[in-house]
Amino acid sequence: MKSVLLHLRDIRAVRLLLVKFFGGATVLGTGFSLGREGPTIHLGAAVADGVAKVLKVPKKSKYHLIACGGGAGLAAAFNAPLAGFIFVIEELRRELSPITYGVAFVAAVTADAVTRFIVGPHPSLRFTILEQPNFSSVWIVALVSLFAAGAGILFNKVLLRGAERVPDNWKLWQRGAAVGAAIGLMTVTFPLATGNIQETFDALLQVHSPQAVSLFFCMALLISKFLLTIASYLTGVPGGIFAPMLIQGALVGVVGGRLVSLGWPASTLPDAMYALVGMCGFFAASVRAPLTGVVLIAEMTGNFNLLFLLLISGLVGYLFGEIVGQKPIYESLMELSLRKAGRLTGVEEEATIVDLVIEPQSPADGKTLRSITLPPGCLIITVRQRGREHVPHGDTKLAAGDELVVLLEGGSSHHIHTLREIAATAT
Repeated sequence: MKSVLLHLRDIRAVRLLLVKFFGGATVLGTGFSLGREGPTIHLGAAVADGVAKVLKVPKKSKYHLIACGGGAGLAAAFNAPLAGFIFVIEELRRELSPITYGVAFVAAVTADAVTRFIVGPHPSLRFTILEQPNFSSVWIVALVSLFAAGAGILFNKVLLRGAERVPDNWKLWQRGAAVGAAIGLMTVTFPLATGNIQETFDALLQVHSPQAVSLFFCMALLISKFLLTIASYLTGVPGGIFAPMLIQGALVGVVGGRLVSLGWPASTLPDAMYALVGMCGFFAASVRAPLTGVVLIAEMTGNFNLLFLLLISGLVGYLFGEIVGQKPIYESLMELSLRKAGRLTGVEEEATIVDLVIEPQSPADGKTLRSITLPPGCLIITVRQRGREHVPHGDTKLAAGDELVVLLEGGSSHHIHTLREIAATAT
């Protein structure tokens, strides 16, 4: 999806709809450690692409529609409209122009309205509603979040290393059969490792068996989920890694929380609290979209009263990932996929139009156009300042909130990422 929005790939809508719908349903029903949100995001984007073609939407607006279709798919997958909206802004488009804001908002709310009509208004995950702990517990939240963030970065590294080393001569059915055999064995010996996110939380937090309360059980389940998720993803079958990451984060949070409790028994928090914190820290470090993670977890579990603690966890996870220097998982996977396909330097026939919003303290904030070094093949054609649109010149001074329309000549689409770095807040 990210490569499509960077104009480096095209969507084949009909094929994508068929494969992601039927393939995704099959994969999820056979125990692969993957989530439904991957296919639903693709399905939403494919539908949006089809609508754009039928209505003959201009190319400039088509990609806004595709991104918002993906956000609608996420909103439907988790019954989480705010998360779907923020996902578009924070991860797919990474800008807040009026058209992106408006279409993403309408798409996410509409998708959730349809979901609620079909499956009901309840959160997608049956979860304990927790009380806000004392403020003195913030240090425990930060410590457990740090533990979860480290696990998230490790997940990124192992997944990328595996994706790089998958033999090119291994066909999809061969990889699927090998992992499928392992899943069959796991289903017999350790069935919870192949269960869905609800089954995992029921066993972990509602304590259906005495074994579920032990630290050893949590660690065994965590290792199993970690390896099974990576193996499932590397097969190439349709499925997402959002839900598996949330499960792993929850398990890491419980393990980390219990280890902290061993050292400071008086500071013990409920396992459910550790699970929420771990989910947020793991997700923020791996994906580097902390607000999406915070809102998604709050909407999935109904624990809106814990937003402050989730924000702390998301902040810790995000900062840890930035300090370590590990790229976000989706950006890394996109670059790897494009590199293998030989499309990082692909030449496009048509020029591309990109919308940018100048963020506060970005490299372009307070600078004139003359003093900004643009990549080759880029031309700023309009600037919208204080609600008025005009043709810029070299002495036009940019400020936070200004909206730019940039024209890229054919073959220059790989510079979109550089342009967004110029407009984004400096880190």
